[in-house]
Amino acid sequence: MKGYNHLSIIERENIAKFQAQGLSKREISGRINRSHSTVIRELNRLKEEYSPSKAQAQYVSNRKNTGRKSIFQTNPEAKEYAEFKLEYDRWLPDEVANRAKLEGLYTFSTSTLYRSINSGVVNISIGKVLKFRGRRKGGLLTLVDRYSRYPIIEKVEDKSTCSILKAFKYALRGIPQEYLKTITVDNWKEFAGFKGIEKELRVKVYFCNPYSPWEKGSNENFNGILRQYFPKKTDFSKISNQELEKVVTRVKNKPRKILGYFKATEIFWEKIK
Repeated sequence: MKGYNHLSIIERENIAKFQAQGLSKREISGRINRSHSTVIRELNRLKEEYSPSKAQAQYVSNRKNTGRKSIFQTNPEAKEYAEFKLEYDRWLPDEVANRAKLEGLYTFSTSTLYRSINSGVVNISIGKVLKFRGRRKGGLLTLVDRYSRYPIIEKVEDKSTCSILKAFKYALRGIPQEYLKTITVDNWKEFAGFKGIEKELRVKVYFCNPYSPWEKGSNENFNGILRQYFPKKTDFSKISNQELEKVVTRVKNKPRKILGYFKATEIFWEKIK
């Protein structure tokens, strides 16, 4: 069967001319050597009086909109999932796409999600899906398990060694002793007393070299994630424990690329079991 070819602008002009001459739709189809149904569809294309130029313009416009639509245009649930994870859980597009695939929920690429954000299909500001950069200052003690990237956070009353040690011991409550092997801390005066707790906790304490954040990369990366929720110069004395725990729970349940898009909670507690 001969393939269908769309009407040309010349054919549309002939349709308009023959219609003006009073020819019937069947007579017009014979004159331009097209099927009767093709002529009927063409004349019904516009609600107003038929115009070949307007019909051509509408055809071109419709062709532009017939491309393959993204999953976020055809599946409202996938769109809602992406927006929720980006806005509420503060996941990155890469984490959203790969976690959705890992859980067998939806299949879409990171680039598809970025395009949908840029085009406004996924309703989220592009600025909100970019990682915050920079160092985080005082107020919190952050511990990160190197194997699972599982984070533990405690507020500290001040930057004194006594307060930090107190928060540190409290943070490790509930963690089996046999799971604690080594601890790496900054080589700052606030951590000077940590050597004294090696025997108490039966762990080996290591100190980073000054200005060498790469020696504790897991912790530095976690602090970057935390900055998405608590910007620079946040006064943590005004942040409630409930609000802090809520954020920590979200971070623990972020799918991480370094973990194959599993969550820290899944890796950490499975290992302990």
